[in-house]
This record gives sequence, structure tokens and C-alpha cells, in this order.
Amino acid sequence: MSDTPPEVRELYRDMLLRLTPGERLAMACEMFTTARVLMRAGTATTDEREVRRELFRRLYARDFSDAAVRERIEREIVGRTAGGAGSDRDSVGEDRDTGDDCGAGEDRGDAGDDPGSTVEGPGG
Repeated sequence: MSDTPPEVRELYRDMLLRLTPGERLAMACEMFTTARVLMRAGTATTDEREVRRELFRRLYARDFSDAAVRERIEREIVGRTAGGAGSDRDSVGEDRDTGDDCGAGEDRGDAGDDPGSTVEGPGG
């Protein structure tokens, strides 16, 4: 069920299709970052280990029906420091001090920003 009239849906779809691949990637990364911030804000603690445990439970606990496996994973997650040694990422994948959304920083280049360019996948 949708409360959006079909002509408005079509206008929105056309607008999205006019975006370059780089612009669509930027939109997706902004949405991912917003979701990540909202998830973190919804935790009741500021203790990084407890934030990691809470986010694991919210996102993945149902994927592990065996309680012993789930508990072992939680112990491992809580036992690690945020992002691991030498990482630039925190417990939910947020880049620290780099300002990059989705890890899409200078390393990804500008291939998606040119309407005539294509972004190739692995091996291409």
C-alpha cells in the first residue's frame, strides 16, 4: 500500500535515473550514515563495548539460533577494541577523523561522477 500517487512515484523514479552513478552512490552512503547514527543514538550506553554488544544483538542475534555461538560471538565482539588494531573504523563501520561516508573517500576516485563513465566490478 502506498499513499504516493503513481505520477509522483514516476517523477521521483525519473529524478533518480537522471543522477550519475556517483550521485546515487553518495545518496546511498548518506542514507547508510544516517541509519548508523540513528542506531548508535538508540543505545542506552556510551560504553563502546556495550554499544558493540547492543548493535550485534539488534542486527545479528536472530541469525544465530545456537545460544552458545551467539554468546561466544558477543564475548569476541566485546573483547575487541573498536575497529581492531590500526583501524580507522569504529564498531559500526564509521570512519573516524576522515569524514568519509561508507568508506568511499579519496581512494574510490571519481569514476562515477562522469555521466559517460562506467564503474566496473571486480575483475573488470
